[in-house]
Amino acid sequence: MLFVIAACLGMLLATSCSNRKPLTMHYSAPSVAPVREKLSDAQSLSVAEATTGVAAQLALARAKTLAPQVPDLQEAIAEASGQVEHLLEVNANLQAALKEVGAKLAVYETATNLQTTLLNSANDAKNSAITERDIAVAKYHRLKFLVCLLAAGAVLSLAWRFKTLLLFIPPPYDLVAIGALPVIAFAFCWIAEPWEWLPFL
Repeated sequence: MLFVIAACLGMLLATSCSNRKPLTMHYSAPSVAPVREKLSDAQSLSVAEATTGVAAQLALARAKTLAPQVPDLQEAIAEASGQVEHLLEVNANLQAALKEVGAKLAVYETATNLQTTLLNSANDAKNSAITERDIAVAKYHRLKFLVCLLAAGAVLSLAWRFKTLLLFIPPPYDLVAIGALPVIAFAFCWIAEPWEWLPFL
């Protein structure tokens, strides 16, 4: 009876090794959408400012033609024209910088997507290798359990066959000894793995 319970528990242990599922992890790169949105907003704002600057230049040129008699006004218009021209130049430089940032962002996004794909495929390969290893370990444990069970059964049948050799043990304990021998044989086989000692296997 004890032998049957031990066999059932061992089979449960051997099959529980194969029920473990590996962790599946997939990495997703941080989104560049917020950066792209801010970049687009900055570009549209820069274009709007350039349009406003051109309109200011046209208004100043018109004011210069309308009021040629006032020298102070002419001087202020010329100064404002220079400042508007400088602001338009700064805005043009800003637009060029924004285009460069947009190009670099696209390159970064492409590289990040490639790295993410490579990382996820490496994780998938690792997970499939872990699954294959777990299946192999479960098969090994089942086979190990069956070999240990066969060894324990052989020891039990030998002990029962030669129970007359146990005459020096008092009657209730001789059955305990006969029952303990297969358990010891099973434990020895499970822990020591004597088949590993045989070079031809």
